[in-house]
Amino acid sequence: MAPGEQQLSLVPDDTIQGSLFAPEPSGDEAEESETPKQRRSHPGRRPAPAAQHTEDSNNNDDEGLPRWHHHGLVDPLALTPMLRHYVELKAAHPERVLLYRLGDFFECFFEDALLTSRLLELTLTGKEGGKSIGRVPMAGIPHHAAERYCSELVRRGHAVALCDQLETTAAKGALLKRDITRVLTPGTVLEEGMLAARRNNWLAAVVLDDEQRWGLAVADVSTGELLLHERQGTTELQQELLQLEAAELLLPGIEAAEWCP
Repeated sequence: MAPGEQQLSLVPDDTIQGSLFAPEPSGDEAEESETPKQRRSHPGRRPAPAAQHTEDSNNNDDEGLPRWHHHGLVDPLALTPMLRHYVELKAAHPERVLLYRLGDFFECFFEDALLTSRLLELTLTGKEGGKSIGRVPMAGIPHHAAERYCSELVRRGHAVALCDQLETTAAKGALLKRDITRVLTPGTVLEEGMLAARRNNWLAAVVLDDEQRWGLAVADVSTGELLLHERQGTTELQQELLQLEAAELLLPGIEAAEWCP
């Protein structure tokens, strides 16, 4: 072990994020119900090019995008209660793909629907957003296949926030309770299907002071390994990072340098 390096063994905590992909009860809400035809339409490959998705998404002729191609374009008060909740969660997690549990599906809307339909080759459909809104872009995946689809998003460098159902039956006149139950990032995945065999999945964090002295902490949350480094000079830091090939790098309060991998 190199000077200045410490190795600690952490006991994995099974309760950190719980079981994500275990079967969960689903609730029926009038607002969220879809016809069998709509349910059969996704997930799957797009039956027509994206430019033909006009009946479900009011296209903006200037940009070739649906009218509501971003959640920030809509007035939340004009949305249906369910979509209003979705937008509130999305505003709190703007850099993450938000998958929202509706019955047997995880759905996403607005810009996330456009992104996932393209990356995962899902059918892009639409959902009624409100009387003054019309239909907004929607794409979805079956909850039992969430690990496979989330793995692909993470592999492509996207963080994912999953909003799951917290109860089986909603109170009269209320929405089913939902909240973020898991955040998946390249350096924090625990599922075997998302991890490479015989290779650490490092999450790295760097602290750099004004005199170019730096501290580096790397952890593999899937094995409980933790390494700590403290040295001088960005060249040596660059070499450490290149050798680690970390899945995710955190630079709190630091602008990433050009040499940063």
